[in-house]
Amino acid sequence: MTLSRRVLVYLLIAFPIVWAIALVVSTYSARHEVDELFDTEMLVLARRTEAMLSRLRERDDHDEGRDRGEPDHDDRERRDEREPKAHHDRGDGHGEHDSDLVIMVWNSSGRAFIDTGGRGIPMRVGGNGFADLDIDGKRWRVLYRPATRTGYRVSVAQPVKEREELVRTVLISQQLPWLVALPLLFLAMGFAVRRALAPLRALAQALSTRGAADLTPLPVVDVPPDLKAPVESMNALFGRIETSFARERRFTADAAHELRTPLAAVRAQWDAMRGARDDAERQRAQLRVTAGLSRLDRLVTQMLALSRLEAADVLSARQAIDWHPIIEQVVGDVLPIVEERAIELGCDWPAAGAAPFPLTGDAGLLAVLLRNLLENAVRHAPEGSAVDIRFETDSLRIENGGPALAPATLARLGERFFRVDASGTGSGLGISIAMRVAALHGLELRYGSLASGQGVVAELVRAPARA
Repeated sequence: MTLSRRVLVYLLIAFPIVWAIALVVSTYSARHEVDELFDTEMLVLARRTEAMLSRLRERDDHDEGRDRGEPDHDDRERRDEREPKAHHDRGDGHGEHDSDLVIMVWNSSGRAFIDTGGRGIPMRVGGNGFADLDIDGKRWRVLYRPATRTGYRVSVAQPVKEREELVRTVLISQQLPWLVALPLLFLAMGFAVRRALAPLRALAQALSTRGAADLTPLPVVDVPPDLKAPVESMNALFGRIETSFARERRFTADAAHELRTPLAAVRAQWDAMRGARDDAERQRAQLRVTAGLSRLDRLVTQMLALSRLEAADVLSARQAIDWHPIIEQVVGDVLPIVEERAIELGCDWPAAGAAPFPLTGDAGLLAVLLRNLLENAVRHAPEGSAVDIRFETDSLRIENGGPALAPATLARLGERFFRVDASGTGSGLGISIAMRVAALHGLELRYGSLASGQGVVAELVRAPARA
């Protein structure tokens, strides 16, 4: 399912739910407003009826007193039992006097003498206010008023059906336009979704028409804010892929360039060994083939190691480094060269209680770094001289007593395949590997001379924090 269809389905599901909730809320609100309106109308009508009855009673009392003089006490009590003369009619038929609002009036003895609807609303003794009653199978809303000073009790009633019909009328008047406009609303939603997702379709179209080698960044100028973050992430991914491709192309070019010479040398020594005229010449050629193969093996191994290190952005795991086993391993690896060149190898540790260059990282990679640095120091030191490893609390130094390097040479240290001694057996990758391992551990590899101006010093220090 496409993204646009999915959005439309979600909208079509959510719209009826929201509409149903709104309908329930509207129904409740409309019923509350209608009840409040009619209850107020019933209360006003009841009060007006009470006021009218009071005026009629006062007028009757005044007329009778003027005709017959002031009545005695017994006559007044009998007169209280009489209703106002003009309001005895209850109506002959229910249909002729049916109304939305029905008025009932009872006298002080509890006899109903006014019933405008003929419904026979029951009198409620001791209870005032609104009540919902079932009368003749219909639901009625009834207001009971307390007895007036003249002894009359007034009640106003209304069928609940009238209120429900008004509520339905209000709801239909509100919802009918929405029902009529519903198809147009769905069409508008579909159009809006398609227009809103147009930039996404344009982005997909731009990506689908790209070639496999096209890693140019996508434009972000006219991209909506919601798509800017994904586009920028894709551009960053393109950049990383381009870097990886460039690294692979560089590795392939370097391998093709650097492997050509040792392979040609091995082939020439192999031809010489096959064409040797005596055993001595054959043995010399065989030794040269073996040395060429060793150099080729070392070159391939270091190129693969450098490729893996360049592909790594961060260390996969870190642990506190214990330098003692690392030094033992590295010294054991370079011991044959040390013995061959009669080098005096020493290691100076900090004073007791001081930690030697505290660091967290990968012990295996740090062993590779130290092996390359120590092997270079041993190979380029004069025979019979000294090479020292010195640990401080904030640095590690490897020193030899060879000739100092020229500033131009120091500036090129670390370049791939650059060798200080072009006639040596090195591949020119050891320092590049050491620098990459140092960078992964937040370190910086520096080269210089001893205080005397002679020798070569390789120093590992913590890299300054980037601003």
